[in-house]
Amino acid sequence: MDITNLHLFFVTTLFVVIAPGPGMLFVISRSIAGGRRAGIVSALGTSTGIAVHILAAGFGLSLILFATETGFIIMKWVGGLYLIFLAWKAFTHRQPLTLESGNNDIGHTSHFWQGLLVNALNPKVALFFIAFIPQFVNPVSGSVTAQMMVLGTIFMLLTVMIFSAYGILAAIIRRWLIERPRVNRLIDWATGSLFVFLGIRMVGATH
Repeated sequence: MDITNLHLFFVTTLFVVIAPGPGMLFVISRSIAGGRRAGIVSALGTSTGIAVHILAAGFGLSLILFATETGFIIMKWVGGLYLIFLAWKAFTHRQPLTLESGNNDIGHTSHFWQGLLVNALNPKVALFFIAFIPQFVNPVSGSVTAQMMVLGTIFMLLTVMIFSAYGILAAIIRRWLIERPRVNRLIDWATGSLFVFLGIRMVGATH
């Protein structure tokens, strides 16, 4: 692979991952609610959701899905409704924040799978990889699929690191939020509202 292209891909990916989106919002909200470990597990989940699209784009499955209007409509409705479901959970959240660090493996597993679904069910992520990664692939350099897998892995690793950093930073302010339950409740409502907005926007996405 062309080293210049690889550097350009790395820098571009860095800016793309830093930009706010449903995945990042999910990681931050889970960190505030469950602490640093919850945030890191959520970051791993959202990044794994990205891996689904990387594999699909690499093997041409996304192109098959988006070749039909029905496939696109189904995916955007499922993804949009899932984000609205997460919004409902934020609106109805009543458990106060604590600093207790008991065994919460089941909760963390749930964070992972929820994070995975946030990105795996987002058709805009699939469209992004179809349009973005091929720009940095050179057919002369070898297997196109192999190059897309390499670039996709770089994208996913950067996502894990940056999302985990956001999660850790969100967990740092958790103690401050515990002492201010009204602020915490306001964050729940703000998070829920953003998920509703993102869900509606996803459903309204054009092919």
